[in-house]
Amino acid sequence: VNIINFVKRLLRMGDKKRIVIINNFDRMTAEAQNAMRRIIELYAKTTRFFLICNSMENIIDAIQSRCTPLRTTSLSDAELKPLLEQILARAAETQPSVLPKSLDDDLLDTICLLSGGDIKKAINYLQIIAYTENPTVESFYRIFNIPPVTTLKQIINAVKSPESYQTAYDVLDKLLANGYDANDILGIFADTVARSEEIHLSVRIAYLRAIANCRIKTELVQTNSHLFGLIANLGDYRREGYSQD
Repeated sequence: VNIINFVKRLLRMGDKKRIVIINNFDRMTAEAQNAMRRIIELYAKTTRFFLICNSMENIIDAIQSRCTPLRTTSLSDAELKPLLEQILARAAETQPSVLPKSLDDDLLDTICLLSGGDIKKAINYLQIIAYTENPTVESFYRIFNIPPVTTLKQIINAVKSPESYQTAYDVLDKLLANGYDANDILGIFADTVARSEEIHLSVRIAYLRAIANCRIKTELVQTNSHLFGLIANLGDYRREGYSQD
Protein backbone atom coordinates (compact mmCIF):
# COMPACT_ATOMS: atom_id res chain seq x y z
CA VAL A 1 0.00 0.00 0.00
CA ASN A 2 2.81 2.44 0.84
CA ILE A 3 4.46 1.81 -2.55
CA ILE A 4 1.20 2.42 -4.42
CA ASN A 5 0.56 5.65 -2.54
CA PHE A 6 4.10 6.81 -3.25
CA VAL A 7 4.11 6.11 -6.99
CA LYS A 8 0.62 7.64 -7.41
CA ARG A 9 1.58 10.88 -5.72
CA LEU A 10 1.84 13.87 -8.04
CA LEU A 11 5.34 15.30 -7.95
CA ARG A 12 6.59 18.07 -10.18
CA MET A 13 10.15 16.90 -10.89
CA GLY A 14 10.43 17.51 -14.61
CA ASP A 15 12.24 14.62 -16.29
CA LYS A 16 13.43 13.17 -12.99
CA LYS A 17 12.17 9.79 -11.82
CA ARG A 18 11.01 8.51 -8.46
CA ILE A 19 13.10 5.70 -6.97
CA VAL A 20 11.65 2.71 -5.13
CA ILE A 21 14.13 0.36 -3.41
CA ILE A 22 12.92 -3.00 -2.08
CA ASN A 23 15.41 -4.99 -0.05
CA ASN A 24 15.30 -8.81 0.18
CA PHE A 25 12.90 -8.93 -2.75
CA ASP A 26 13.52 -12.66 -3.19
CA ARG A 27 11.76 -13.28 0.13
CA MET A 28 8.46 -11.96 -1.21
CA THR A 29 5.83 -14.53 -2.16
CA ALA A 30 5.01 -15.19 -5.81
CA GLU A 31 1.64 -13.47 -5.34
CA ALA A 32 3.31 -10.34 -3.96
CA GLN A 33 5.83 -10.35 -6.80
CA ASN A 34 3.04 -10.56 -9.37
CA ALA A 35 1.39 -7.57 -7.73
CA MET A 36 4.70 -5.69 -7.97
CA ARG A 37 5.00 -6.68 -11.62
CA ARG A 38 1.72 -4.89 -12.33
CA ILE A 39 2.87 -1.79 -10.44
CA ILE A 40 6.15 -1.74 -12.37
CA GLU A 41 4.27 -1.92 -15.66
CA LEU A 42 1.87 0.89 -14.76
CA TYR A 43 4.42 3.35 -13.40
CA ALA A 44 7.52 2.55 -15.46
CA LYS A 45 7.49 6.03 -17.04
CA THR A 46 7.69 7.91 -13.74
CA THR A 47 9.42 5.49 -11.36
CA ARG A 48 12.54 3.34 -11.31
CA PHE A 49 12.43 0.19 -9.16
CA PHE A 50 15.53 -1.30 -7.56
CA LEU A 51 14.87 -4.85 -6.37
CA ILE A 52 17.69 -6.09 -4.13
CA CYS A 53 18.03 -9.84 -3.60
CA ASN A 54 20.50 -12.54 -2.61
CA SER A 55 19.29 -15.08 -5.17
CA MET A 56 17.41 -14.62 -8.45
CA GLU A 57 16.11 -18.19 -8.33
CA ASN A 58 13.24 -17.09 -6.09
CA ILE A 59 12.15 -14.24 -8.37
CA ILE A 60 9.44 -14.93 -10.94
CA ASP A 61 10.37 -14.82 -14.63
CA ALA A 62 7.90 -12.01 -15.32
CA ILE A 63 9.88 -9.74 -12.97
CA GLN A 64 13.28 -10.84 -14.26
CA SER A 65 12.28 -10.14 -17.87
CA ARG A 66 11.37 -6.56 -16.95
CA CYS A 67 14.58 -5.80 -15.08
CA THR A 68 18.25 -5.40 -15.87
CA PRO A 69 20.29 -7.68 -13.55
CA LEU A 70 23.28 -6.07 -11.84
CA ARG A 71 25.36 -8.60 -9.94
CA THR A 72 27.78 -7.61 -7.18
CA THR A 73 30.54 -9.54 -5.46
CA SER A 74 31.11 -9.90 -1.73
CA LEU A 75 33.31 -7.31 -0.06
CA SER A 76 36.88 -8.19 0.80
CA ASP A 77 38.12 -7.75 4.36
CA ALA A 78 40.14 -4.73 3.22
CA GLU A 79 36.93 -3.09 1.95
CA LEU A 80 34.64 -4.23 4.75
CA LYS A 81 36.75 -3.31 7.76
CA PRO A 82 37.01 0.47 7.02
CA LEU A 83 33.24 0.56 6.41
CA LEU A 84 32.57 -0.98 9.82
CA GLU A 85 34.94 1.48 11.46
CA GLN A 86 33.17 4.38 9.73
CA ILE A 87 29.71 3.12 10.71
CA LEU A 88 30.75 2.69 14.34
CA ALA A 89 32.40 6.12 14.51
CA ARG A 90 29.30 7.87 13.14
CA ALA A 91 26.99 5.94 15.47
CA ALA A 92 29.20 6.83 18.44
CA GLU A 93 28.81 10.54 17.60
CA THR A 94 25.06 10.29 18.22
CA GLN A 95 25.38 8.06 21.31
CA PRO A 96 28.79 8.88 22.82
CA SER A 97 27.87 7.59 26.28
CA VAL A 98 26.65 4.23 24.96
CA LEU A 99 28.77 3.22 21.97
CA PRO A 100 32.58 2.99 21.75
CA LYS A 101 34.30 5.00 19.02
CA SER A 102 36.29 1.97 17.91
CA LEU A 103 36.75 -1.75 18.48
CA ASP A 104 39.87 -3.89 18.69
CA ASP A 105 41.33 -4.98 15.36
CA ASP A 106 41.01 -8.64 16.38
CA LEU A 107 37.29 -8.17 16.95
CA LEU A 108 36.76 -6.39 13.63
CA ASP A 109 38.79 -9.06 11.85
CA THR A 110 36.59 -11.74 13.42
CA ILE A 111 33.42 -9.93 12.26
CA CYS A 112 34.83 -9.66 8.73
CA LEU A 113 35.73 -13.35 8.71
CA LEU A 114 32.37 -14.62 9.93
CA SER A 115 30.29 -12.25 7.80
CA GLY A 116 31.91 -13.63 4.64
CA GLY A 117 31.87 -10.26 2.89
CA ASP A 118 28.15 -9.75 3.56
CA ILE A 119 27.79 -6.13 4.72
CA LYS A 120 24.31 -6.71 6.19
CA LYS A 121 25.50 -9.61 8.32
CA ALA A 122 28.58 -7.64 9.39
CA ILE A 123 26.44 -4.67 10.49
CA ASN A 124 24.17 -6.99 12.49
CA TYR A 125 27.21 -8.42 14.28
CA LEU A 126 28.59 -4.92 14.85
CA GLN A 127 25.32 -3.54 16.18
CA ILE A 128 24.94 -6.24 18.81
CA ILE A 129 28.53 -6.44 20.01
CA ALA A 130 28.96 -2.64 20.15
CA TYR A 131 26.16 -2.32 22.72
CA THR A 132 27.73 -4.87 25.07
CA GLU A 133 29.89 -3.79 27.98
CA ASN A 134 33.61 -4.10 27.23
CA PRO A 135 33.23 -5.86 23.84
CA THR A 136 35.96 -8.41 23.18
CA VAL A 137 36.54 -11.33 20.84
CA GLU A 138 35.73 -13.71 23.69
CA SER A 139 32.42 -11.99 24.45
CA PHE A 140 31.61 -12.01 20.73
CA TYR A 141 31.99 -15.80 20.55
CA ARG A 142 29.97 -16.19 23.74
CA ILE A 143 27.07 -13.97 22.61
CA PHE A 144 26.69 -15.60 19.20
CA ASN A 145 27.59 -19.11 20.42
CA ILE A 146 30.25 -19.44 17.72
CA PRO A 147 33.26 -21.79 17.99
CA PRO A 148 36.37 -19.61 18.41
CA VAL A 149 38.37 -19.22 15.23
CA THR A 150 41.62 -19.45 17.22
CA THR A 151 40.59 -22.90 18.42
CA LEU A 152 39.87 -24.09 14.90
CA LYS A 153 43.25 -22.76 13.78
CA GLN A 154 44.80 -24.97 16.46
CA ILE A 155 43.25 -27.97 14.69
CA ILE A 156 44.62 -26.81 11.34
CA ASN A 157 48.12 -26.46 12.78
CA ALA A 158 47.90 -29.77 14.65
CA VAL A 159 47.14 -31.86 11.56
CA LYS A 160 50.40 -30.84 9.93
CA SER A 161 52.16 -33.73 11.65
CA PRO A 162 50.96 -37.19 12.77
CA GLU A 163 52.69 -36.59 16.10
CA SER A 164 50.29 -33.74 16.90
CA TYR A 165 47.06 -35.45 15.80
CA GLN A 166 46.10 -36.06 19.40
CA THR A 167 46.12 -32.30 20.03
CA ALA A 168 43.61 -31.82 17.21
CA TYR A 169 41.41 -34.58 18.61
CA ASP A 170 41.56 -33.05 22.10
CA VAL A 171 40.62 -29.58 20.79
CA LEU A 172 37.66 -31.00 18.86
CA ASP A 173 36.56 -33.08 21.84
CA LYS A 174 36.60 -29.94 24.01
CA LEU A 175 34.48 -28.02 21.47
CA LEU A 176 31.88 -30.78 21.46
CA ALA A 177 31.94 -30.99 25.26
CA ASN A 178 31.21 -27.24 25.39
CA GLY A 179 27.99 -27.86 23.48
CA TYR A 180 28.90 -26.65 20.00
CA ASP A 181 26.91 -28.30 17.21
CA ALA A 182 28.77 -30.27 14.53
CA ASN A 183 27.33 -28.14 11.71
CA ASP A 184 28.33 -24.93 13.51
CA ILE A 185 31.87 -26.23 13.88
CA LEU A 186 32.05 -27.25 10.22
CA GLY A 187 30.62 -23.92 9.04
CA ILE A 188 33.15 -21.80 10.92
CA PHE A 189 35.88 -24.30 10.06
CA ALA A 190 35.14 -23.83 6.33
CA ASP A 191 35.21 -20.02 6.67
CA THR A 192 38.52 -20.20 8.55
CA VAL A 193 40.14 -22.49 5.99
CA ALA A 194 38.84 -20.53 2.99
CA ARG A 195 40.39 -17.28 4.24
CA SER A 196 43.60 -18.71 5.67
CA GLU A 197 46.44 -17.43 3.49
CA GLU A 198 48.88 -19.54 5.51
CA ILE A 199 47.58 -22.66 3.74
CA HIS A 200 48.51 -23.22 0.11
CA LEU A 201 45.59 -22.84 -2.29
CA SER A 202 45.64 -26.48 -3.43
CA VAL A 203 45.57 -27.68 0.17
CA ARG A 204 42.75 -25.26 1.00
CA ILE A 205 40.67 -26.66 -1.86
CA ALA A 206 41.29 -30.21 -0.64
CA TYR A 207 40.39 -29.20 2.92
CA LEU A 208 37.16 -27.52 1.83
CA ARG A 209 36.17 -30.55 -0.22
CA ALA A 210 36.74 -32.79 2.81
CA ILE A 211 34.74 -30.42 5.06
CA ALA A 212 31.86 -30.38 2.56
CA ASN A 213 31.80 -34.18 2.41
CA CYS A 214 31.87 -34.35 6.20
CA ARG A 215 28.94 -31.95 6.43
CA ILE A 216 26.89 -34.08 4.04
CA LYS A 217 27.61 -37.19 6.12
CA THR A 218 26.77 -35.37 9.35
CA GLU A 219 23.42 -34.19 8.00
CA LEU A 220 22.55 -37.72 6.89
CA VAL A 221 23.65 -39.39 10.13
CA GLN A 222 23.81 -37.28 13.31
CA THR A 223 27.09 -38.45 14.85
CA ASN A 224 30.29 -36.72 15.88
CA SER A 225 32.46 -39.54 14.59
CA HIS A 226 32.52 -37.89 11.16
CA LEU A 227 34.31 -34.89 12.67
CA PHE A 228 37.10 -37.05 14.08
CA GLY A 229 37.37 -38.79 10.72
CA LEU A 230 37.71 -35.36 9.10
CA ILE A 231 40.83 -34.64 11.16
CA ALA A 232 42.46 -37.82 9.89
CA ASN A 233 41.56 -36.86 6.31
CA LEU A 234 43.02 -33.37 6.69
CA GLY A 235 46.25 -34.88 7.95
CA ASP A 236 46.39 -37.20 4.94
CA TYR A 237 46.04 -34.25 2.56
CA ARG A 238 49.08 -32.65 4.19
CA ARG A 239 51.20 -35.66 3.22
CA GLU A 240 49.79 -36.69 -0.15
CA GLY A 241 51.75 -34.48 -2.50
CA TYR A 242 49.63 -31.32 -2.59
CA SER A 243 51.96 -28.49 -3.56
CA GLN A 244 52.54 -26.22 -0.62
CA ASP A 245 55.14 -23.75 0.55
